[in-house]
Amino acid sequence: MTMKTTAVSGFASLVLAVLPLVIIVGSIAQSL
Repeated sequence: MTMKTTAVSGFASLVLAVLPLVIIVGSIAQSL
């Protein structure tokens, strides 16, 4: 149970870290 919670929180933090990068790359790609 603890490992599953750690994996979920780690995945959530990873998504939150990648999401701004995806938005920035998407806006740059649209402006090109």
